[in-house]
Amino acid sequence: MANCTKCGSELKPNAKYCGKCGTLVSEMGTAGAPAGCFTPGPAGSGSSGSPADSTVVTYTPGGSHTGTSAGSGYTGGAYAGGGYTGGAAVPTAESYFDGGLLQKIGWTLLGWLLTTVTLGICLPFAFCMIYRWEACHTVIGGRRLRFDGTGGQLMGKWLLWMLLTVITLGIYGLWVTIKLKQWQVKHTHFAD
Repeated sequence: MANCTKCGSELKPNAKYCGKCGTLVSEMGTAGAPAGCFTPGPAGSGSSGSPADSTVVTYTPGGSHTGTSAGSGYTGGAYAGGGYTGGAAVPTAESYFDGGLLQKIGWTLLGWLLTTVTLGICLPFAFCMIYRWEACHTVIGGRRLRFDGTGGQLMGKWLLWMLLTVITLGIYGLWVTIKLKQWQVKHTHFAD
């Protein structure tokens, strides 16, 4: 059975992605070289950046590159001595969300129940439960996300934001959603 060249975990038969790190199996070239990268064409060439409108580049470790164009032309440099020099190589890994509707409904109901039973005190904990579920089901560029924030961390900020909202007669409440999103993004990372 094959192993992932990035993390070394065992790959399932006919897998498109590594189950542990999310690396696209077709990207696992010789000696760690990114095989089958797509390079967007020059600005104004009509290239949308999709694989169909891009150049497929094959790298030879320590050597040169070969490519075929599907309408936009090669825009990069060369692969020399273990590092790609020049150009904007974009991996072919996909981004997707693999969570289900019933899971979303379940986590939302659980968060609502937790918030209602505690008269709103545990709302930061409910937010964190849902953020964690969303992050663990999101893959960006073949890399799964993780959320490491906790309800306890958010609770202190939440109380401060609510106090500022009361002091400013509700005006600060307009910024609470932005502050909450900033905190969420600060605690969201790639899992690998």
